[in-house]
Amino acid sequence: MNDPADMSPDLAKLEAALLATRADVPEHLAARAMAASRAGLAAGDRVAFWRYAAGLAAAVLIGLNLALSAGASGTPAPAGKTPAPEAYEQAYREIRQVAPDLPPRQAAAHAFAITAGRLQPYGIPRGSWPR
Repeated sequence: MNDPADMSPDLAKLEAALLATRADVPEHLAARAMAASRAGLAAGDRVAFWRYAAGLAAAVLIGLNLALSAGASGTPAPAGKTPAPEAYEQAYREIRQVAPDLPPRQAAAHAFAITAGRLQPYGIPRGSWPR
């Protein structure tokens, strides 16, 4: 309550009227209201947690996607596994014969990947090419 000396007479009269009509709340209703309030706050915390967890999972998946896709395009062969020069040249010549309109750089990348063992050309049984 405010000090009536600091208020105007109309405001003091309104405050007195409002305080006079105040009803006392039964104890069991007050406990139910507090319990409902606590449950609502707890539900809000659960929603906030799941929003945070979903955001974190999305960030991790995007990071993994970027890391793995950058690694896959940057190294066409497994580390330490380089093809023999003769097999590479043969594969390059055969790719250029089969697909002459393929850009030379792309044909070279395919030949390197095939001879390094990462790709198997279609229609050729595994392990029979290149020799």
